[in-house]
Amino acid sequence: MSSHTAPKPTASPPQATRLALADPGRLFVVVAAIAVIAVSTTMGSAGLALAPASALVAVVAATGGRVEWKWLILVFVLVVMFIPIRLYAIAVNLPFQLEPYRVLTIVIAALWLVALLIQPEVRLRTSGLEGPLGLLALAIFGSIVVNSQSITDEGLSGEVAKRLTFWLGFFIIFYFFVSVVRTLAEVTFVLEALVICGAVLGFLGVVEWKTGRNVFSHLNDYIPGLQPTGPPLDVFRAGLTRAYASAQHPIAFGAALAVLLPHALVFAYRRGKPLWIGAAILIMMGCLASISRTSILMLVVVAVVFLLLRPRAVRRVLPLLLPLAVAVQLALPGTFSTLTTLFLPKGGLVAQQADQSVGSGRVASFGPAIDQASSHPLLGRGFGTRIPTAEPGGPKKNSFILDDEWLSTTLEIGVVGALAWLWIFGRFCTRAWQIARHDTSDAGWMLTAFVASVLSFACGMVFYDAFSFIQVTILMIVMLALGQSTMATVSARTDAPRG
Repeated sequence: MSSHTAPKPTASPPQATRLALADPGRLFVVVAAIAVIAVSTTMGSAGLALAPASALVAVVAATGGRVEWKWLILVFVLVVMFIPIRLYAIAVNLPFQLEPYRVLTIVIAALWLVALLIQPEVRLRTSGLEGPLGLLALAIFGSIVVNSQSITDEGLSGEVAKRLTFWLGFFIIFYFFVSVVRTLAEVTFVLEALVICGAVLGFLGVVEWKTGRNVFSHLNDYIPGLQPTGPPLDVFRAGLTRAYASAQHPIAFGAALAVLLPHALVFAYRRGKPLWIGAAILIMMGCLASISRTSILMLVVVAVVFLLLRPRAVRRVLPLLLPLAVAVQLALPGTFSTLTTLFLPKGGLVAQQADQSVGSGRVASFGPAIDQASSHPLLGRGFGTRIPTAEPGGPKKNSFILDDEWLSTTLEIGVVGALAWLWIFGRFCTRAWQIARHDTSDAGWMLTAFVASVLSFACGMVFYDAFSFIQVTILMIVMLALGQSTMATVSARTDAPRG
């Protein structure tokens, strides 16, 4: 028996001390949130926007609660899809319009930051697009720096700051989806929600086309706290009502549905259930109800992508095109003839566009826009400095409508910015295309749809000012994020050791 006495066990520190030492991030977030709440009480109406979000963050941080991200994402999808952006704001007295999607973006950013600080399993994940995104950020801030004097002289600092906050929100949304949506099941959940929302909007678009009534034009009568920021659009073309539903314009409505259609087609083909077949048909009909050449060209891009990546599937569904065309004609009589006239006007489409004033026709505006771009080729005239339409109380109009986002981007952030976007779309589509070409699993089909969505958006940018329409821009950003998550899932599956 040993003569040495066993060492006495050391006393455990008090439980409260261990918690405080183990969770400094949680303590910091709680204190910061309480401080924000205290400050917000002195801010009047502005405090109404900050206090609830800060209180929510404080509660989540203090309790260490786990946020169910998929339900928060579902709420975000519903808000973006069904509350028209720039047509409604929350009824509070602020120097800027507090729109529901902005409030939700702030809440998401705050909760995500809390989770990054106090939950080890929640991590910031890279997207694979950091190179082109870094170049885009360089072009944006570089354009502001080199044009700082003219921005100040023209009184455009407020407009530049507003655009920066818009795009900061877009970056947050992108990395939030990339980091939180990590499995194929989670990607599928988000896509299913988007497709169902798109089908509802497609149906409402057809109703709007037939009746001339937009159910979203009086949303403030049904949702307390909303106030309209402008009158509803009054849009007709060739005697037909152009549907725009919850979008800012018929072109943006058709473009948004064209971005969603590839995923509806994949669900319809792979699952073969009436729900998804009906969703695909409704989304297509809603797209046609916008009476937009741009959305038709985007649909052509979608068809070409599927033809190249899934030719066997395309051949199998070709016999269904005739009855589908008959159904469209019965539901939307006169649409095909109107679209044919729009694409083949008397004298030719190019001549028609050229024979208009600058700012009214794409071809007529092209030459003057190139002249402007040549004076600031590398970094443009400054991010957020083009004001093609004046708003009450805002800066005066200093440019003209281009209906060409690639050219608009070049004018604002130069060739560097345009190349950054080309790099973003090119890298994403190239990587997704390579995987989809050889992968016939659900992931491969989803990547086929992502290529069709993103490429159709990139091509559609030639024909309208895409980034001026927030709903469809958010959809594009979500598609990029979900596509990157899908590719990461495929890569992890391929690299996994096999026993």
